[in-house]
Amino acid sequence: MIDFWTVNRYGTAYKMPDYIRFVDKEVPSRYDSNGMVITTDITKEQLLVLAEEQLATQAHVKFTFPPNITVPMLEDYELSELEIYELTTPMFAVNEAITVQFVDAATVPDFLRLSYDEALPFGEKYAKEREAWLCRKLQQDFVAVIAYYQNEAVGAVELIVQENTVELDQFFVREAFQRQGIGSTIQAFIEAHFLYHTIFLVADASDTPREMYQRQGYDYCATFYELTKQPPSL
Repeated sequence: MIDFWTVNRYGTAYKMPDYIRFVDKEVPSRYDSNGMVITTDITKEQLLVLAEEQLATQAHVKFTFPPNITVPMLEDYELSELEIYELTTPMFAVNEAITVQFVDAATVPDFLRLSYDEALPFGEKYAKEREAWLCRKLQQDFVAVIAYYQNEAVGAVELIVQENTVELDQFFVREAFQRQGIGSTIQAFIEAHFLYHTIFLVADASDTPREMYQRQGYDYCATFYELTKQPPSL
């Protein structure tokens, strides 16, 4: 059964009595790998102290709360509700006009361009950091999938492959090509290649794709919350 602790977190983990601190020096502006997972109920005052600890080494603040932990409200922080879904009964409509493949040496330039454009709204600094990180990862055991329509790259997803699970991460379709079955076709490709793995993803509870995932055969697993505070310039 997929749960909160199955979700991948990049960065180096430092376990403390009340929290786990994640630090990723390669991509310091990436929220998902630079922050704290709170492991016990905690007060607002304690959170503010931990926020200052984060700000000593990074520009943003991020707290993640597992399902069993109470979330204290902090002024000027954004609260996000996230849901974990596990693929149990695949029901993917495939668009035969879409070509899907694993990212390889020939498709790396397209994948990097797509990923950079997708990251750019979060800031040029982050987009460049992430591009450099992807270049390094693509030399290792990094797995990603890219989709084409009429020889044009239109969508991609990164796969975090473990012994028994595959997590879909950074999954997107270019805005101009959405609602054409591209996301569904990508997922059908992944499901066909990882028949003996449990496939899962994390969705924003306020986001439209959540209902789409349910229609495609994903079952709800858990809800967790995040508190974030952006740098003043953002």
